Amino acid sequence: MNLACFKFLKKIILYILLVLICFYLISFITLFSGTKKRDFCFREISYGILSDKLTTGCRDDSARIIQIYMFVIENISAPPQNFKLRDGNPFDIIIDGVGYCDQQVNVLITLAGISGIKGNLLFLYGYDSVSHHSVCELQLNDKYRMLDPFYNQLFLTTNNNLASVNDIQNGNIKYPKDSSSMPNRYFRLFEKKYPIKIFMINKISFPKKVVRKIINIWCSIFGDILLKPYMYSYFICDNSNEIKKNRIKKMLY
Repeated sequence: MNLACFKFLKKIILYILLVLICFYLISFITLFSGTKKRDFCFREISYGILSDKLTTGCRDDSARIIQIYMFVIENISAPPQNFKLRDGNPFDIIIDGVGYCDQQVNVLITLAGISGIKGNLLFLYGYDSVSHHSVCELQLNDKYRMLDPFYNQLFLTTNNNLASVNDIQNGNIKYPKDSSSMPNRYFRLFEKKYPIKIFMINKISFPKKVVRKIINIWCSIFGDILLKPYMYSYFICDNSNEIKKNRIKKMLY
């Protein structure tokens, strides 16, 4: 290799390193760009890390769905009596570790969306046309399947596939051996004569999609070693209390 080629190669390497350093520093710049942008970026990075952590090694969407579902039912419980629940974004629900049915479903469809799985939050109006409960629909093999993290219920069809709302309405399911956590009129909530309303979907806007993609690339390139300084820098800027810090550390690492 002659001297000219060596100098050219050295220059290219320096440019690449400079681009990587600038790309890495972008996340730190967001820490000083206002509370709203700072929290948004940190949430998106946290969602990406958590989603990867939950779904690494999963062979297909079915396995990913089960892993995310298990995370929700194991980490988010019904609020105790007189607990002041924050009706905020899914990240706050995860940090608090408590939520009613609609909050739990919101977390579930959000994390599923990070993994590229479409999802809906459904309101079940039931036998007196009042919204009694919320459940989740996640798309698997071009069909939406019902999951209920609040009552820890998902049903299998007679062919051993995850059941949809239609399968439940038509009785095409295997009834659970343990139904102790279900209210007495649970299946009446699914009766066809009562409305079921899609209240929320996990589809996001194009700009947010672009930001999420950039964040995913950022996380893939730099990994945990460089993510930790960002996380601790966020704690300082956010003035996070120890409870919040410990919950986030447990969630991400």
